[in-house]
Amino acid sequence: MKVTTVVSYAILLSGALGKDEVARVCGNERLGELNDSLSYYPNAWNKKSPKNGFVCLKVDNSTPAFSATWNWPADIQDVHSFPYVRFNNPSLPVRLSDLESIRLSTDWIYTPGSPSKIPDDFSNEVWAKNKAELEGDGVQANAAWDFFLDDDRNRTLYPQVAKIEFMVWLGRVGDPWWLGRQNDSILSTVTLGKTEFSLFYGRNSGGTHVFTAVTKDNSDVLSFDEDFYPLFQYILKQAHKQIDADDLPKDPWLGIIEFGTETWMSRGNATFTAANFAMSLKGNFTSERNSTKGDDKEKDDKDKGDEKGGFASSGWWADYKDPSTYPPSTINPPYSLITIFTIHKPFTMPHTSPSSRLRRAIHALPFLLITAIMSRAFTMAKPIGPKIEQTLQTSIFTAQNVTVPVIKSFYGVPVLDDVFAVVTVAFAHLQFFTDEEAYWQLLVFLTDFAGMYAVVMIEGYRPGNTFPVIKYPVVFLFLSQMFGIGCLAPIFFYVFYIFTPAYKLTTPSLYRPGFAPCMAILPTIVFGYYATHFPSFFHSSLEARNWWNWIWQLFPIWGSIIMLVLSKIIPQPKEQTPKTIKQELNVIRLTIGVISIISTITWWYTILNMNSTIVEVFIPQHFLTTPQEPILGLRTVIQFDYICCYAAGFLWLAYHFKDLENVGVCSISWIRAGCASVVLGCLLGPGTMFPLIWLLREELLVATQAGVKKSPRISGRQTILWMPSILEPSQ
Repeated sequence: MKVTTVVSYAILLSGALGKDEVARVCGNERLGELNDSLSYYPNAWNKKSPKNGFVCLKVDNSTPAFSATWNWPADIQDVHSFPYVRFNNPSLPVRLSDLESIRLSTDWIYTPGSPSKIPDDFSNEVWAKNKAELEGDGVQANAAWDFFLDDDRNRTLYPQVAKIEFMVWLGRVGDPWWLGRQNDSILSTVTLGKTEFSLFYGRNSGGTHVFTAVTKDNSDVLSFDEDFYPLFQYILKQAHKQIDADDLPKDPWLGIIEFGTETWMSRGNATFTAANFAMSLKGNFTSERNSTKGDDKEKDDKDKGDEKGGFASSGWWADYKDPSTYPPSTINPPYSLITIFTIHKPFTMPHTSPSSRLRRAIHALPFLLITAIMSRAFTMAKPIGPKIEQTLQTSIFTAQNVTVPVIKSFYGVPVLDDVFAVVTVAFAHLQFFTDEEAYWQLLVFLTDFAGMYAVVMIEGYRPGNTFPVIKYPVVFLFLSQMFGIGCLAPIFFYVFYIFTPAYKLTTPSLYRPGFAPCMAILPTIVFGYYATHFPSFFHSSLEARNWWNWIWQLFPIWGSIIMLVLSKIIPQPKEQTPKTIKQELNVIRLTIGVISIISTITWWYTILNMNSTIVEVFIPQHFLTTPQEPILGLRTVIQFDYICCYAAGFLWLAYHFKDLENVGVCSISWIRAGCASVVLGCLLGPGTMFPLIWLLREELLVATQAGVKKSPRISGRQTILWMPSILEPSQ
């Protein structure tokens, strides 16, 4: 039974998130259920978008307000994302003919960069300044209401199949295009309150009827509170007179109502803010919620607009995956998102602007202190220099009644042969067992390094890690063979931290390396590293050890080749599904598990067989003074090399865990974490802890993104070994 009713949202009261709650979502995550009054979606829908862009959405429901910070530096002649708030009125969908009014209000503004607080000044003065700066950064974007209509009320809830899309642009930055603009196909002018709009029309390649209302004088309306019904009256009364289309619905249902921004491109971060939004429906309709079930089989068949310039109005939703169409297992429950990402004070939206990088660079200066320490340690290798030079002149290694011919030329490349002839002779002093302490220390060090090598290689395959030093670690690793890993690792992790803000860890599309690279990493470590490493220490022939060490020295090259070939051969799933994500994590677990077991076995083999104490083998006895005994000086350098390398690695992990804690992903008891790491390090080996703690971070990230409808705390405890006591997802 139909009744006359007025439906008004109490938007200013507590809503989807609860009073004064601030939450954040990124990429293709969602905040809010369909039966909540409001739901929010960053909506990075475009498959053509490069991996170095992002969009993150921060919500403060006490206003209500949301800010969408984004950066899409590549111009793909199309829209990258449409972050929005959706109004989930229980009376929707509703027939247009049953409506009497649809009053919508909002304030909005664009701000350069990434403001730490959601902006609340929507004045024209602020906007004039902001817009000039934004256009200087090449920003192309709009602020728009978006509606979807269809003669089937269920289809109105699926943007990818609805027959009509109606957009109302309240303003824009730059010169974005809309469907119909190229041919100047203005159908009519419509006045809403004091604002006159030009109404354009076009059809995208999927056949959708797209109506776009743009302010006639190209003005930007920052505060808007008007009845939109005159626009829909045009659909009912005039559209069929001007558009020759048999499939244009004559009395369609109105389903989806959203307000957001279409984002084309920007050379820097830009932030869209909307606040004080509300909706009031008046008409003759039922208040019973209609079914949202519908046929979405066509959702991948629609495509973008045909016009030059491409943009959301021409069918931004053609590749868009609406959360309402996802299987339940792939949707992050709203309570999980709120639990995980909510913190008790506003946080700075993650970004990678120069100012942010500068702050991170200053914050991470302790990394460079480690490099300074290692630089001092390198001076202790001076006494060994004459002995190495003498060995190269005679091609005979002599020490403690051991005489072994050594290789001076191996690769056939003069530069490489000259450099690594010196390096391999130095390694001979460590691997020929002429100095027991040096032998055992280096065996543990290089066996442990396989874990760090695996981590660095996997990190290079993450879509978000686009900085060349991180993306191509072969350069850093190769240089480390000549200049020392203890000196370069702190610099590498320093740069890594600067260019890897928290959003790159919390956005699934940026942090997942892919199934194929994960499958390839273990064979790469086995055949590109272990296969030459262990013969360098355990072969019965010292000449053979020298030969194997020459091969091992270029493990960064061999490993990169193996990794590249295998990652191309191994089939890569076309889409990320919960199943492939689980498979990816299981492969990483297996890889880290195997590497950790090998390191632990080596650690205990060393402990049980060495005749010296742990302090003598692993702790340097000199720093301010330089030992005069050549082999002691070399051993001291390698001891510092081990310590500085892993100090940088553990510091890098600590910084990233702190980032995750700062954005509310987890809560860490740092004292417990430190104590647990020390105890486990003694049991499993100090270097073994690095890949295990890194794996803990991976488990945490996957746990926070889990789409299952269960407590994230319980989920985390099921998958993470010692999370219950030291590291837990935020509640």
